[in-house]
Amino acid sequence: MTPLSIKLFTVVFIFNGGKVLLLKRSKAKKFLPGKIVGIGGHVEPGETADLLSSALREVEEETKVKREDLYDFKYLGVLSFSNYHELEGHTYFFSAEIKDIKDLDLSCPDGELNWYPVRQLPKLNFCADTKKAVPYLLKAKSSGKIFRGNYIFNRRRNYFSYLME
Repeated sequence: MTPLSIKLFTVVFIFNGGKVLLLKRSKAKKFLPGKIVGIGGHVEPGETADLLSSALREVEEETKVKREDLYDFKYLGVLSFSNYHELEGHTYFFSAEIKDIKDLDLSCPDGELNWYPVRQLPKLNFCADTKKAVPYLLKAKSSGKIFRGNYIFNRRRNYFSYLME
């Protein structure tokens, strides 16, 4: 894999009080069917210099929430993922608070948007790498201590090992 083929993703956890807005992906989706994920997706060409803008574009695409409806943006950390032999990509995690949720449309073409209590996050059906990262994401949000993680998959795409700091 060449450096140009490394995949970049952004994910935003949108908070409102003690709840967080997440997406339960449709079981019909090829990538992560039925898993719960933060709001996000691929970084598009030309967005690598401004990852927050990429993240906010994904938020608007998936939730229809505009940048001006969010505040208290925080960069939480990065999770790098690889197979046995080579780096495959990076996922950059952010958080934001939403101003008002009363008129929020929870329809989404990729699955079901739902508000989950923050205390339930460790128990949710996240993909394996995000599940391991959740305690570090929450700590980064409250303390400002950015996390870094490395996640290694085996040939069957099951996680093999991880390191978080």
